[in-house]
Amino acid sequence: MWSKEQAQVVMRDLMQYVDGKFYQSPIHRVHSLEAVGAGDAYGAAFVHGLINGFDPQKTVDFAISASVLKLMIQHDFNVVTQEDVFKIMNSKNTNLSR
Repeated sequence: MWSKEQAQVVMRDLMQYVDGKFYQSPIHRVHSLEAVGAGDAYGAAFVHGLINGFDPQKTVDFAISASVLKLMIQHDFNVVTQEDVFKIMNSKNTNLSR
């Protein structure tokens, strides 16, 4: 059970190496509700980007944004849409209105 005090999490330095070039994620500072599943969300979103033909930078940005979004959702069940992830990715703000 989490207290009302939220932990601050800094997500950074996630990268992909493609054709001799590194693609690095932006840094996000998040007040986390729960860290369970953030890595799984990153991995799933990374694969989603690969399957859907995202360019390498978009893939990394999408994956980190999905992971950041999961940090704001309590419990294991992460029901978000691609559009929710794009909102985080494109807004430069880690607060999501749903």
